[in-house]
Amino acid sequence: MCSPVNLTIRFFLMAFVSILVLLLVGPVFAQDYSITLRGNNDEALKIGVLTTKASEKDSVNTADKAILTYEIKWDTAEFEDHFLSMRPFKCLPAGEKLWCYTPYPYEIKRQISKHDMTDLEYDLIFVWKPKGEYGINLWNGVYYKLEPNNEGWKGTMQEYDLNILGIPPEAGELRPILEKDLHEASTEDHFLPFIEITKIKPQNKVN
Repeated sequence: MCSPVNLTIRFFLMAFVSILVLLLVGPVFAQDYSITLRGNNDEALKIGVLTTKASEKDSVNTADKAILTYEIKWDTAEFEDHFLSMRPFKCLPAGEKLWCYTPYPYEIKRQISKHDMTDLEYDLIFVWKPKGEYGINLWNGVYYKLEPNNEGWKGTMQEYDLNILGIPPEAGELRPILEKDLHEASTEDHFLPFIEITKIKPQNKVN
């Protein structure tokens, strides 16, 4: 049984360590962004919220090189459950097409920076299929190439053959999707070819 003196010493040591960590790392700053897919005719589907986190050190002192961690909270109410080609999919309904989410199946750090949005792009891969067909063709992959703007990021779909991900990458290979695998899409032929990731102002934040 610890004496009162030992308990007091232990308390102050724990407090000192906590303060030291805070001084070295800084407080964590979080920012929420709405994720919206957009079509050619004013269609807009809000599919989730992106939350980025950075320490004060990263967000203030080295903003240009800051590495942010992130997580996505999907708005599951927007998706329908479908069983396609013997696999379950979460899909966004459309008139002539389904827009189905395909979770990235391999190792991913979920980190982004001003000059590298690749992890987030991997987490936003979809595949489309004509509505009414039983199977799904993984050739019809949708990859949103992101670029920064004043409110967050925007992107336009690239066509991508998801069959390429059928072969697991080598251990430690975190970038198996190559630039040569992405192809410019005819956006007017697709349901939701555009993406906007927009900063949520504090007064507009929805729990």
